[in-house]
Amino acid sequence: MTSLLLIVAAFTEGGIATLGVREFSSGGNSERDELMGSLLGMRLALSLAGAGGAILFTALAGYPGVVVAGTAIASIGLLLANLQVTLAIPLTAALRLQWLAVLDSRARPSPPPDSSCSSSSVPRCCRSSQPPSFHLS
Repeated sequence: MTSLLLIVAAFTEGGIATLGVREFSSGGNSERDELMGSLLGMRLALSLAGAGGAILFTALAGYPGVVVAGTAIASIGLLLANLQVTLAIPLTAALRLQWLAVLDSRARPSPPPDSSCSSSSVPRCCRSSQPPSFHLS
């Protein structure tokens, strides 16, 4: 049942949240309202279709009634989770994620404490057996 719902979750996501954040960030107020209505409708339709397919599959495949009921309950949870992700798009778009990307790109590994390796073909930062620590410069 879990694997089946993971397939449904992947089918109903398909990059909708990422696309929504990008389009929401670049649109005006009226475009944002229209986008959110479209995304909510699309997410609801895909989630209901996926949930119906999962429930139908478990019933037709001969699973016990408790598994079919469990699939139905889990499908409701998936629907709510998908709606939550869609409703979070305006909140995510309001964040200044471009600054986070700039800061992340400025992070670089510190030199390892042990530089006694003699292999010159391996970069110095990759010779240590310890994972590198990161700092902002």
